[in-house]
Amino acid sequence: MRYFLISCILILLAFTACQDHINIDQLSKDSQLVIYCFPSSQDTTEIFVSSSIPVKGKNMFLDTAQVSCTVNGAQREVKFLKKVDAYKTYQLVYYFTGQLHAKDRITVQASAKGMKAASSTTIPSVPEITKTEMGSVFNDGVWYDQIRLSLMNSPSPAKYAVRVIGLIGYYNRNNKLVITHEELEEVCTYDEPVLNNYTLGEKIFDESNDFYQNFYVFDNSSFLHDSTYTLHLDIQSEGNVRGYRVELYRLTPELYNFFKSINDSNNNSTANYGISFVRPSYTNIYNGIGVMGGYAMTKSNWIKEK
Repeated sequence: MRYFLISCILILLAFTACQDHINIDQLSKDSQLVIYCFPSSQDTTEIFVSSSIPVKGKNMFLDTAQVSCTVNGAQREVKFLKKVDAYKTYQLVYYFTGQLHAKDRITVQASAKGMKAASSTTIPSVPEITKTEMGSVFNDGVWYDQIRLSLMNSPSPAKYAVRVIGLIGYYNRNNKLVITHEELEEVCTYDEPVLNNYTLGEKIFDESNDFYQNFYVFDNSSFLHDSTYTLHLDIQSEGNVRGYRVELYRLTPELYNFFKSINDSNNNSTANYGISFVRPSYTNIYNGIGVMGGYAMTKSNWIKEK
């Protein structure tokens, strides 16, 4: 997950936006600090700091920044890791160490060249997978491997995400060995209401969603009062797939809103024709731009068809 989020950061850090309204002045003025940080229950947390690229104002390159962090109010030592080139600017990477746990409150502050920005988030509880099974379904002339994954539902509103990893195997005739590698799979969402706008598999309405980097976000608003919920994840069947593993994430609202804003923008086809507004991406950085949001992840064992 960490490397997946880093790839998102490198693509998105240069764009400025706001959550509830489009502020032309904000887009036009001089650079602002950009912070991306996604804490989880790992022993190292990275903090990405850069400057935004304004529409009209002066672009400011950062050589260094002052970054601090607290966990539940206690100061953590933040160290510089590296500087990378990122779309006509520099991205400074900092980190702090120490295991994080559910309900920990993390606050990050950064300052550089007269600019200051800050944000906070909380580590959510780890989601629980109660059951997994796999079968085959035939949909619109195509065979799919269908993974049925049951999750333990939260009694309160919660945000989730799911990814499917395929174990791809090839037989090497030279050394007579099976060579395998893992591959991120695309999920056909027509059989899963929480992922397909509740169209119940009616392809004629073309209401399917595209999800950024095959990271499928959803909430429990439609099954809030159920103790469990079963996801139906269809992956186009291929002969060289030896099995699947599912990663189930619990997201903070900030991280969920970030990915949902990207998905909403990518699926807003009417904006391409000028008949609706382009939806701005989400930010929760005070006096700056970017996203700070926590997550927790669990994963299934490798699933193979019986």
